[in-house]
Amino acid sequence: MKKFLNKRVFLSFLTFVSAVILTALVIFFAQGYHFSPKTGKIEKTGLLVLTSTPNGASIFINDHLTDATNTTLKLVPATYEVRIEKEGCLPWKKKLEVVEGLVTAADATLFPALPTLRPLTFFGVKNPVLSPDGTKIAFLSDAPEKAGVWLLNLSTQPLTLKKSELYQIAKDSPWQRFSSGTLSWSPEGKNILVSFEKPETVFLLEPNTVAEKQKPIDITPTLKLYQTTWEEEKRKKDEVLLALLPDYLKQIATTSALTRWSPDEEKLLYQEEGEVKVYDLKWEGEDKTETEGKVHALPEALDYLWLPEAKNNHVILTQEGQISIIEADGTNKATIFGGEIEENFVAPWTDGSRLVILTSLNKPAGTPPNLYTINLR
Repeated sequence: MKKFLNKRVFLSFLTFVSAVILTALVIFFAQGYHFSPKTGKIEKTGLLVLTSTPNGASIFINDHLTDATNTTLKLVPATYEVRIEKEGCLPWKKKLEVVEGLVTAADATLFPALPTLRPLTFFGVKNPVLSPDGTKIAFLSDAPEKAGVWLLNLSTQPLTLKKSELYQIAKDSPWQRFSSGTLSWSPEGKNILVSFEKPETVFLLEPNTVAEKQKPIDITPTLKLYQTTWEEEKRKKDEVLLALLPDYLKQIATTSALTRWSPDEEKLLYQEEGEVKVYDLKWEGEDKTETEGKVHALPEALDYLWLPEAKNNHVILTQEGQISIIEADGTNKATIFGGEIEENFVAPWTDGSRLVILTSLNKPAGTPPNLYTINLR
């Protein structure tokens, strides 16, 4: 009987010890520790969180298929070559450093490998100009019965265009051919200007008014007054944004030939000594100081635009015969379109789902340039 009790006590003790060890191991591994068969040692891991749009893409770590997005991986601290692929999309790749006890996150946007083009206009377009807030495109047309100034609202769906989304705001008349002028927007985007060289004349149009109700105003005599007012409004807005920058960058941003803030005003695209760069105010890398963000260089291009999206992390590059999209840190350049781009005009839809370009798909037949959309999703 005594021997049976001793055996029972021993088994209870062994069960207790096993439970303690198991619990300790669970806590141990939950805290990021990992047994490495290569070294035969217990090593502390870091977490790699990988998401993608669209999701369900294949994840390759150092060229080995590992998992699918969206997922969290426990990895030994090191720098890894990460590649994310999905059928029908352009691949995404980046070197990511996994740090002991920390979370490294990456969100990959996968653009279509074969994007489709859909026409938005059919009657010929010239001199398209994007509004300062990126919500409208004003353009000219000299097509019969369509001649004049038109406006396209970019905050609507292009496949269900209504008259209220693509409409004429000024018609040509025998005494005033608006289609022969040059379009520009006032800095705040509230007015459209139509300028003529001979004789030197400037008309002001209301972008939200259809042609039948439009009353063009000849502001030639008071143009300087308008310009002074607009410049003052722009200066006040710029002062607020410049206050976010370090002192050395304020001077550069003030004199730069190119300065464009991201929609969330957390990144600045600017030109310095012929090179275009992005300053990220919210950079969270290890090399960030208390007062400065991070500067990234971008490839040479004819024009640069921010792609509207939740994280404001992509820049549209308009290059000779090519449109690309690149991440704000200068990585993952994806070629979206290859072909002739009339007037180098490219504009993003307000939800970032597509681009609008000016091109002619049948020049030999004499087809005039028109606005087309390129899908990005």
